[in-house]
Parts: sequence; structure tokens; C-alpha cells
Amino acid sequence: MRKLTLKQRRWLDAYLETGNCTEAARRAGYKCRDDRSFSATGLENLEKLRIHIEKYLDEVGLSDSAVKLKIIQGMNARETKFWAYEGQVTDSREVAAWAVQARYTELAARVRGMLDSEIGRRIDELERKVDEVLSRG
Repeated sequence: MRKLTLKQRRWLDAYLETGNCTEAARRAGYKCRDDRSFSATGLENLEKLRIHIEKYLDEVGLSDSAVKLKIIQGMNARETKFWAYEGQVTDSREVAAWAVQARYTELAARVRGMLDSEIGRRIDELERKVDEVLSRG
């Protein structure tokens, strides 16, 4: 792995903070004439520094396999529901956390490129309705 220049290190830090390669080029101090040039510089760095980005993500526990595992865990999320009578808990049960599972399933579909924005909006609407029903019961 080759050594990074000062601007590349600044770009990498800014990119890891913002997730935006164009903004990272601005913050790193690249001299560009316009937004298109900043964007081109940012995309060039994104490609050149991909191995450094992946190394960082692995170091902080966000390797591909770790992210997949977290998504799978979220898709199987459970929660404990409590029932009370006159201020005293009378029963508790572990149940599927449907809203959490729906969010993680949506995330998995987006990651796999299987979900467009219209379907995402419909899922969000359905999720709000499910949350309302669950909060009543």
C-alpha cells in the first residue's frame, strides 16, 4: 500500500466524516474551478484510496461480513413486551420486533439494489402504520 500525500490524508479524513467525496475534496484543500471539478477530484480519490477506506472500515468493525451479520441480526430482531395492571407488571413476552425487522429488510434490499425509492416510501408508510397499531396494543 503506497503512502498517502497530505491532501489525500485530508481527503480521506473528510470523506470518512461526511461520506461525500465532493465535499471531502473541498475540505482537503484541492484547488478546483467549480463543483464539477471538485466532484471529479473526489471521485478520482475515491477510486485511488478505496483500499485505504476498506482498511479503515475493517478496523472499526465494518467489514463486509460484519455488516452482513448486523443486517441479518436486525432482520431477526426481537423485543420484550410488558403488560401491566394497576401499575404492576403482570406478564411479559418476547415477540418479533416487526418494525425493526422491516427496517433491516428494507436496508438489505437497498444494499442489494432491489428496492427503488417509491417502494421505500410505501414501506415507510406501512411501517408508521404498524408502529401506530403496536403502540395502541
